[in-house]
Amino acid sequence: MKKNKIRVGIIVDNGPIPYVSYDLIEKSLNQDKYEIIALFVQHNKLAPKNIISKIVDYISRRGLKKLIESMSFSLITSLEKFALTKFYGLGIIFCNKDINSFNCEVINVHPKISKSGLVYRYNNDDICRIRKMNLDVLVQAGSGILKGEILKVCPKGILSFHHANNDIHRGGPPGFWEVFYQHPSTGFIIQKLTDELDGGQVIFKGSIRTYYLYLLNWARICIKANYFLHYQLMMLNNKDNFQQKYVNKLYYNELSNIPSLRVQIKYIFQTISILFKKTWNKIRSKQLKWGISYQFVEKWNRIDFRKSIRIKNTKNHFFADPFISKYKNRNIIFFEDYCFKKKKANISAIEINSDKSYTLLGTALDEDFHLSYPYVFQYKNNLYMCPESNENKDIRLYKCKDYPLKWELEKILIDDISAADINIFHHNEKWWLFANVDSSDLSKYSSAEHESELHIFFSDSLLDGRLKRHPKNPVIFNSNNARNAGKISSNGTLYRVYQNQDFDFYGRSFGVSKIKKLTEEDYEEEKLYNVEPNFYNDILGTHHFSFEKNIAVFDHVSIRRN
Repeated sequence: MKKNKIRVGIIVDNGPIPYVSYDLIEKSLNQDKYEIIALFVQHNKLAPKNIISKIVDYISRRGLKKLIESMSFSLITSLEKFALTKFYGLGIIFCNKDINSFNCEVINVHPKISKSGLVYRYNNDDICRIRKMNLDVLVQAGSGILKGEILKVCPKGILSFHHANNDIHRGGPPGFWEVFYQHPSTGFIIQKLTDELDGGQVIFKGSIRTYYLYLLNWARICIKANYFLHYQLMMLNNKDNFQQKYVNKLYYNELSNIPSLRVQIKYIFQTISILFKKTWNKIRSKQLKWGISYQFVEKWNRIDFRKSIRIKNTKNHFFADPFISKYKNRNIIFFEDYCFKKKKANISAIEINSDKSYTLLGTALDEDFHLSYPYVFQYKNNLYMCPESNENKDIRLYKCKDYPLKWELEKILIDDISAADINIFHHNEKWWLFANVDSSDLSKYSSAEHESELHIFFSDSLLDGRLKRHPKNPVIFNSNNARNAGKISSNGTLYRVYQNQDFDFYGRSFGVSKIKKLTEEDYEEEKLYNVEPNFYNDILGTHHFSFEKNIAVFDHVSIRRN
């Protein structure tokens, strides 16, 4: 056992241990940085014992109106819980385990609870018992707004989640208000608690795309965030870990609470409208179809998108993620060629002719698993491709044997990874690999989440060396600009094309950033442009742009019959 392991205690409520807590306990068993020493079980001495008493108590504290709102919201939650379990594979988030199934000491505590039932203050006896455990840090996974001496009992304080962006929403229910207001992203923070509700010292934050169901949104942000609490606990011995990393902003909104009946009714109609639209499109065999376009242009930032040439999709296919390759005096677009019947894609190729006409050449790369985002680059007079192969849980490199339609696997660059949209380039005598990684366990239960985390890897040699993880990974944790979206070749200046996500919509638009700092210790970029899907009158989104010498290629999406 490692002598300097961080000693952790978890505050939980009386009863079975919910997923968010037991998942952290189970994660702690697979590393040697910290250990869970004890579970502190909060008991409410004054809590009513039967349902009638509970109702009377709730009305006396919160009022009849709040009781009705709470009961109606519980009904909404129950319906969405069924949907998550039945259709989204996320029933795990509602599972719980018996407290005695863990190899941790269980200590019962009896905080003094305010009349409102919201504020918890620990008595001196409980404070002394916790101090005797010599813990480094507590994790708040139970009910109540903790106040008083308990906040100072551990040298590294108390860590807690807030499943929302605390600059915009404080209070609860977590994940609801982003859906109600149709915000493009839903955030979370890990904070060191202070007396201010959801206004503690933020030590980590991130955001994912907002989904259309409140509970689906909440479940995905919970599973996503849980890994990063685990990671922060592993990093607590880092002397810089508790330095202020995020600027505290002035908070000017009201504290959120259980939505009123009016808001709940509006939310129900909003959700029904979304579901009806999705169902109606399915009945009419309408779905999102991506397409690609190209344009000859001298500079990438001088393109007029509406003047581009649109490439026609083949029947029962859509085309997306185009990359241009100027190699051996030929102009080839490599792209994702998705087949609706097979429900997977391969990499196909189109040749752009000198008269600006084009020829579909056929399949360039096919595997038993889904391929997309065929990033191509030259190295020592050879052409390489690094397509997204997330379905196979690896990052792989192919070498061109006969341009443009014959490729062979050269090397598995990284194995056992959930990664999408990989960019590879050489800069300052090192090879750099940018990828959108899902660090969480989402892919075990449902679809992985690749829109929010940008990770960097580097090596002295791409083919012979081992790729190292950047110490600041994820260097970006924001669904509005983390995901890679193409390539801009430019002498001397590094650019990164990124995607913007929208409410319940993947690939709404794209932008371009200038990479200002890229070292083994640091990363910084500056946003320059944002491109909205306004250049064609029949499209809803655009999420990819690539430029090589005098040719630009990009994609766009419409709703069409299959």
